[in-house]
Order: sequence, then C-alpha cells, then structure tokens
Amino acid sequence: RLNRPLIGCDGEGAGVDELGRQNYQLFRMGERELFRDGERLTTHEILDFICDADNKNIYVGFAFGYDVTMILRDLPEIQQRKLFDYLPRNYLAVRRVKIVRNPVTGEVKREFIKGSLIKIYETFGFFQSSFIKALQMFDVGSSEQIESLIYNKNRRSDFLTIDQEERDYCALECELLGELMGRLR
Repeated sequence: RLNRPLIGCDGEGAGVDELGRQNYQLFRMGERELFRDGERLTTHEILDFICDADNKNIYVGFAFGYDVTMILRDLPEIQQRKLFDYLPRNYLAVRRVKIVRNPVTGEVKREFIKGSLIKIYETFGFFQSSFIKALQMFDVGSSEQIESLIYNKNRRSDFLTIDQEERDYCALECELLGELMGRLR
C-alpha cells in the first residue's frame, strides 16, 4: 500500500451559464485530463472519467467540495440533497454500476461492478490551511511554482475561458498535491 502512487485531483471552472453558475470545464486526475475545448463538462462525463482511472492509485483532492458540487451538478436537486446528506465529508466514492432486470419478475436491481471503486480523499481537514501554506509548511514546490499558483489562484474567479495557462496551472496543482501527500507517508 505504501508504494501506491498518490494522485492529485482538481478541476477548474470558467465563465457562467444563464443562471450565473460557473461552468466546470476542466477536471484532472494527475496526468489524466478531461477537457472539451471550453465546453462545460457534464456529470456523466466526469463520473465516467473517474471510473476509468486506475484503482490501484490513491486519489486526493484539496478543498474538494467545490469540485464535488460541480461534478454532481447535473443531477436533479433532490438527488443532490440525498447524496450530500449521505456522502461522507472526507471523500468522494465513485463506482460503476450494472443495472440488471430479472426477465421473469421484471424486478430491476443495481449491482456494483467488482474492482471499479475509485475514491478521491479530501485532504484539507488535515492541514486546516490554504493549499499554498500547506505546500510551504512541507517545503513542496519551487518558489517559481508557488508564485505561479498564487498568481492563478488570485485570478480564478475571473477565468472566462480555460486556455493552456489554466490547464498548466491545474496540472501543477495536481502534481504538487500528490507530492505534498507523499511527504506524509
């Protein structure tokens, strides 16, 4: 278990929809990236992407609540409320489900597909500080990388589109988060 890679997960939004909600356009799990040329990612796309991840890795997010909200955004409000009441606050668990109908009775049931469980653990609670302070506390990242993160974090709310700069920023956050969590082993 100690040899399993620690993979940072993060996403970014840009622009707003007709209701003023930010559009989640980018999601990363380490080196894997889900991006559709500035289009808003759907719940189905993101969950499918998560399920395709290697379940031998350990996935981590930092202050991942925004991301969970964006990931589940397309679900009806009543389902979101049920999930948020049910979900533990320290991780997001996703697994593939097979829907099976009994041909005789017509009964429908869900079966989880073995080996498909992916968890993304929330790490913020351990640090109780900003991501930047946590990186600095554990001496993770060069001064140039930290400056780049600070610059991009300060302009996140102004992202109108996701371009290569934002994609690189998100990749750097994932890389340094994985490294940060590795320091705790």
